[in-house]
Amino acid sequence: IFVFIMIYQRYGKAHPVPFRGRISSDIPENISPAMANFIFTAGQLNASAILATLIDLASRGFLQIKEEVLQKKFLTFNYQKKQYRLILNGEKFEKEHSQLLPHEENLLSFLFNDLCQGGSEIFFDEIRNSRSKVRKWFLNWKKIIKQEWGGKPIYDKVSIKATIAFAVISLLILIAGILTLPGQNYQPLTGNF
Repeated sequence: IFVFIMIYQRYGKAHPVPFRGRISSDIPENISPAMANFIFTAGQLNASAILATLIDLASRGFLQIKEEVLQKKFLTFNYQKKQYRLILNGEKFEKEHSQLLPHEENLLSFLFNDLCQGGSEIFFDEIRNSRSKVRKWFLNWKKIIKQEWGGKPIYDKVSIKATIAFAVISLLILIAGILTLPGQNYQPLTGNF
């Protein structure tokens, strides 16, 4: 118990903050959405990083996202289907593509050069229908983001050491507890109840 208290006193308490923080939904200015996803998922990456990057590129003017409502008919029923289209702002891309991070430029290149064969517009349905190409590209995209992050650790070394020490001590206490259980000879119950 003393060791647990000592570890908690050293590593378990939060650092005192001189002000009361408030929750902010603002995007961090010095990090891209894909990189934030990489950090949040502890060095992994999920598909939401693509969508977040597309929305970020649209807010910066490199892309335009348009929604179209199509009238569809199935047997005698009429219904509406929403369709989304990405439009590359070629003029801005030519002038300011040096401002893009490597993973952002790679995403735009994949969408408009590989999937769209050099066009400037692509529908989300086209991306969805090219699953095998997208999957193959996504594995490469993860590597690009990992290279951009570099060898920086996601977790603090002190925190990792404290977690390992806590786990080892917990395991030792568990083993000691099992070994100190009273050894009684249990006999099966016989007879009628």
